[in-house]
Amino acid sequence: MAAVANGMVVTGLVVDAGATLTLPGNSSGNAEVNIDGDININGIVNTTATGGYLGVWSYDRSLTIGTTGKVDGTVSGGPGNGVYLFGNYLVNQGTVTAKGDAGQAGGSVDLESSYYTVNTGTLDASGGDNSSGAGGAAGWAELESDYGNCYSSGDIHAKGGAGVNGDGGDAYANGGVYIYATDQDSNDAGINGDVVVGGTIDVSGGSATNGNGGSGGYVDIETETMGNMTINAVMNGVGGSSTGPGYSGGSGGELYIESDNYASYDPNPGTIQLAGQYNFSGGNGDGDAYSNDPYIEIESNGFNGEGVGSPVKLYGFGSIKMDAGNGGTAGGSAWYEGMYLYTYSGDSYATGYYLPASPITFQPDLYNRGGNDAVGIGNYGGDGGYVDIEAGEDGYYDSNTLANVSGNLYLTGGSGDTGGSNAYAYIGGETVTNSGNITADGGAGVTTGGTGGYIELYSVLINTNNTGTLSVAGGTGGVTNGTAGTIYLDGLLQ
Repeated sequence: MAAVANGMVVTGLVVDAGATLTLPGNSSGNAEVNIDGDININGIVNTTATGGYLGVWSYDRSLTIGTTGKVDGTVSGGPGNGVYLFGNYLVNQGTVTAKGDAGQAGGSVDLESSYYTVNTGTLDASGGDNSSGAGGAAGWAELESDYGNCYSSGDIHAKGGAGVNGDGGDAYANGGVYIYATDQDSNDAGINGDVVVGGTIDVSGGSATNGNGGSGGYVDIETETMGNMTINAVMNGVGGSSTGPGYSGGSGGELYIESDNYASYDPNPGTIQLAGQYNFSGGNGDGDAYSNDPYIEIESNGFNGEGVGSPVKLYGFGSIKMDAGNGGTAGGSAWYEGMYLYTYSGDSYATGYYLPASPITFQPDLYNRGGNDAVGIGNYGGDGGYVDIEAGEDGYYDSNTLANVSGNLYLTGGSGDTGGSNAYAYIGGETVTNSGNITADGGAGVTTGGTGGYIELYSVLINTNNTGTLSVAGGTGGVTNGTAGTIYLDGLLQ
């Protein structure tokens, strides 16, 4: 039903290029417009309200922001207002911003639709830089489709602000980027929930001068009805660096990519296909960087009625970087979190047997190394990386659960007075093929080298086909070299 204002029926809203629509705040401090018609924004929509949100909703029709359009939740001298946009069909070609002013926190940016959400423009929920204090914390940016698809080829920023004589802004606690397709349980619309992501996503922590660097934030990309996930993007979640004496760099961010099945119909499984350039490394600093650990998790969880899941393919990469940061009293650990890539076997109620897990193809080079420590007596290099790649993660394998790895894995411990240890790599499936080099050496030590790591390749159906070089050498030490680590192939010690 169309809205009624001053006796006139309102059937839509158009903000022309060059025009500005300023919405006043209501009694709750929010500014909002709700129309049961099409909304087209080619000019600017902003608000005089502070401390609330700016909402523009078209409940029954479409909401379109053109290339000259802008929805602006920024507040002079304050944190960003949240910006909430909704339409049955939602397209952003312009700018949506809730960026914080100098040293202020960013607000949230939320674009939601019923059937498809498209972003080819810019979203910004970053904290503000500060030239005389701490940087502002990041807010979060979200693209969501309740019963359909999500597409984004634009730029999405939810970064911590830079700080001077104060800490860099945190992008973790309240920040992040979330992209969800078919985000409703018991979805009965019959749309397979595709996700297509390009452009640049940046959730890096703020850098700091005379302060600690801010932590990198989350990137979470999901489909709940097993649609195609096609991601070819530059994604950064780097911890903020610190140049101040005794201060630490920020922890690296986290990346989650997941396909599941919560549909009330039987979906047609798509493919999880990933490419681009990802960097979720920890920041460098002068202080203790021990807990400076990045994290990446990629999962294919769902099955349709025939027991078919979504295969996972990673190729066409520059690289995946998730090194821990360097420190002045301890290098950052890359081992505590690390990278996990799983396809699952699931229980079939029809047959009573476990269903096959989908195959994994992994071609990028992965850098997940411990952080280096400045030379000092008793200081430690950071632990080496942790990588777990399993086709059939629950251990129920069949001939379709192929893990094919051709990228090189660099997991060496960091250098220090004592070199870092504990690097770990596991690749498992019914059939495992590895042609990449896996380096899990101990870190170099001024006094003592780090212990070499652990590598296991485990193929159930046939012998593992390994043509790559596997290395678990102990780190070199000025006084004592580290001991070598352990390698297993199909359960046999090498």
